[in-house]
Amino acid sequence: MVHTRGRQTMIEREPSRLEQILAKHGQRWQIEREGLVWTATEHPSPTALHVVVAHDLDELEQKIIESELSSRAPCLARPNAISADGSSSR
Repeated sequence: MVHTRGRQTMIEREPSRLEQILAKHGQRWQIEREGLVWTATEHPSPTALHVVVAHDLDELEQKIIESELSSRAPCLARPNAISADGSSSR
């Protein structure tokens, strides 16, 4: 995007795909590139760890979104799941 102000030209750079993903998910996820794959790691509690691996950033973001949705509503994501207290969601 180019903005002109008199004779002066300012060019605004579009945020990169990585910057966009970090802006949306960076508070919860640590995102790294390791060789040919992207890895996102989340520590939702001191004893839990979520790791998502993908070949490109679009796939990584989709997996992050799916992981966040399933962690918010585990019984909805897995209709036949059994909760920690042993009750079934059926």
